[in-house]
Amino acid sequence: MTQEGTQPRGGDQDFTDAVDGDEQGRPPAAAASMEAWVFHQRVLGTRRSVPQLVLAHTLAGLLAAWLLWAAVSATWALVWLLIHLCIGAVRLLSVRRYDADPLKADRARAWAIGFATLSAAAGLSWSFPVSMMLQGNDLLRFVGEVYLIAIPVVAVVSLRHFAAAIIAFVAAMLGPMAFYLLFFSDVPLALQLGVLCLAYVGLISAVSFRAQAATQALLVSRFQRERFVHELQRTRDLANAAAHAKSEFLARVSHELRTPLTIVLGMSQLLKSSQLDTEQREGVDMIERSGDALLALIGQLLDLSEVEAGRLSLESGAFDLRRTIDVVSRQVGGEASAKGLQFSILVSDAVPVRVRGDERRLRQILRNLCDNAIKFTASGRIGLAVDVDDKQAAPGWVTLKFSVSDTGIGMDKAVAEQVFEPFFQAESALVRRFGGTGLGLAVSRELVRLMGGSISLQSEAGRGTTFFFTANFEQVAGREEGRVHALAEDISSQIKLPIRVLLVEDEPVNVVLATALLRLLVEKSEVAESGEQALRAVQKAHYDVILMDCVMPGMDGYETARKIREMEKQLGRRSRIIALTASTMPEDRDRCFAAGMDAFVSKPYRLAELRGVLGQGMPAGT
Repeated sequence: MTQEGTQPRGGDQDFTDAVDGDEQGRPPAAAASMEAWVFHQRVLGTRRSVPQLVLAHTLAGLLAAWLLWAAVSATWALVWLLIHLCIGAVRLLSVRRYDADPLKADRARAWAIGFATLSAAAGLSWSFPVSMMLQGNDLLRFVGEVYLIAIPVVAVVSLRHFAAAIIAFVAAMLGPMAFYLLFFSDVPLALQLGVLCLAYVGLISAVSFRAQAATQALLVSRFQRERFVHELQRTRDLANAAAHAKSEFLARVSHELRTPLTIVLGMSQLLKSSQLDTEQREGVDMIERSGDALLALIGQLLDLSEVEAGRLSLESGAFDLRRTIDVVSRQVGGEASAKGLQFSILVSDAVPVRVRGDERRLRQILRNLCDNAIKFTASGRIGLAVDVDDKQAAPGWVTLKFSVSDTGIGMDKAVAEQVFEPFFQAESALVRRFGGTGLGLAVSRELVRLMGGSISLQSEAGRGTTFFFTANFEQVAGREEGRVHALAEDISSQIKLPIRVLLVEDEPVNVVLATALLRLLVEKSEVAESGEQALRAVQKAHYDVILMDCVMPGMDGYETARKIREMEKQLGRRSRIIALTASTMPEDRDRCFAAGMDAFVSKPYRLAELRGVLGQGMPAGT
């Protein structure tokens, strides 16, 4: 039997702790054989019945001693009663000692043997008064017959988990009585009574074995069920721990990769804004495309880890749906045109202008499907269509159906059935030709599901593919203010925003990049290289916007934002705090907003994106 703290062994010994049942006898998560655990539970069931059994025997014993006091001898009655009470006290004491034993699971069999011995002593103590009663007057004989039947029945009910204790008790009680009646008694029908006593012993033994077998079967079933549940829980915990470790690893890798990517993509944007010849501009474009591809891969890996952990979620905000579709179509159209493909877009007049939902995730799905269409189409056309689903959505909501079609290589039925699985790709020749990780469609399927829709495809090898998906959006009455996209598209105007910005950043290379971008975007900007410097700067002057790096030595961005909010209550002014961070997990966003920040921009960021978030709340035309 495995003790607490030992390692589990194979076979039935698959649990992790020591064998030990609680006071309710619940199956423990323990490294024990089924036989040992079941036996221990039977002992626990027996031990719980002992106090009630001893109480019943004590009351019956007092009645028997009172009846024998006058009929036989006061001395004999008193001596017997004392012996009877002592046996009951010893049985209770054995239970107390067993409860207090920290290794009672390992000593269950030893306790059972001792308890069976005490049961035999208790049964033997009942043999004397019952025999005396059967030889007395009519009243005593009636009480003796009642005791002869009732006391063994009580033992069977109380000790049903432990047949050995029942048999020891009944045999010790009725055996001497049957022997006396068969060979020494001269009372009427003594022979018949003796035979009946022996038959009663046999009957009680058979009943006790059947009761124990039923209990055994229930406990075995319970053990197997609980062990199965425990293994499922352990497997689930291991899977959750592995998923959490993977998510943590991916989050750290993402942070470390995004930091240098911020410099690569940021500097490429600055280079594109300078005077470059055609060859130089093509080189910068290649750098930017490579950085974008790496950034997309990082995002897909993070999204997949969130999907597997069940933590992928959507944000909700009002946005211009038609503008979003237009932005995607212009991006896709340019890429299709560069490859010599025709691109068409068809948006139904029934499609609403403004809706509420996750614009970023919708754009991600559309870009993913359109990028796949361009990738696998050598010639022909790409099409994007948007319409309202005929199905009636919930009040205040609209169901939109999107389709992305191409005239590319297509796929057969076997490939189509697996294309939404993570990391799935077709034959290796296609992988070498077209590249890709096989993550985009898996993530898109989960995003569509979160939007309350479904995604499917129709494809024929050599003739092209069409992807269909639906998504639910909340309808927005009227026009809500929201200038992010308009401002982002106005970057070509090169009009500097008339605001004062404080950049809180400790990395020198990030400071160089951010200040260079800010010189293009705002009229005035300053730098604080730590949280402490930022607090002193805010104390001295007011800033319209504070760009806050979240991960800094000493006082990090979260604590700095909280302290700035506390200071502003006394200063009577408020700045917009925007997080600039390479930590992009959902919990990172939540932590930023909980610290009092107003917006979240993930690194690496685009010049247009930075202008858009800086210009939020600015009057139109700024």
